[in-house]
Amino acid sequence: MLRRSLTGKILVAVGVTVAVVIAIYTYFVIRVQSAWWHERTQAQNLIAASMIHEYLNGVMLSERHQEVQRFLFKMQKSDEISCGRIIKPDGSVVFSTETQEVGHAVMNMPGELFGEGRVVQGVRTENGQRLAVAMRPVANSESCRKCHAADQPYLGAIITERSMSPAEASIAGNRNLLIVYGIVIFVLVGVVLWLLIVRL
Repeated sequence: MLRRSLTGKILVAVGVTVAVVIAIYTYFVIRVQSAWWHERTQAQNLIAASMIHEYLNGVMLSERHQEVQRFLFKMQKSDEISCGRIIKPDGSVVFSTETQEVGHAVMNMPGELFGEGRVVQGVRTENGQRLAVAMRPVANSESCRKCHAADQPYLGAIITERSMSPAEASIAGNRNLLIVYGIVIFVLVGVVLWLLIVRL
């Protein structure tokens, strides 16, 4: 009876310890992977905004304004962005993949976008879907001043949005895989301990 009681206690103690270690490991791995996927999505979004900025410089200087809208649609079709907008400093939309927005102000601009002239990134939720957002100001450079007043420090901003769904799906898949591996390891350790303690 004493032997059985001692065996049971050892198995429970080791089992709980192994389960806690596996749970802690899984938690931290999932956190690291989540952060990596979110950073990766934000970085891809910012690269898309930079691409639009470079393209915008080229077509505006050569007065091919009508090509900007097509370029935004092309980026949306290739899954580079979920939505792309080019706005004025007052928030009104000049070009957008959502054509009904053109000519309207669709969002409030953060103060640091035009006040400090720096890139703003974040995440917003629309219809239950999380979207990574990047806002890049468009400065009034020397070459732009033949068409724009020199007293305007910024001509507007490029706003790109990218769905977080692919990143969240990968995170969920990795989490489920880690849980399965944890259960398998827990069972294997339990079987090995039982064999060592009871049989040997």
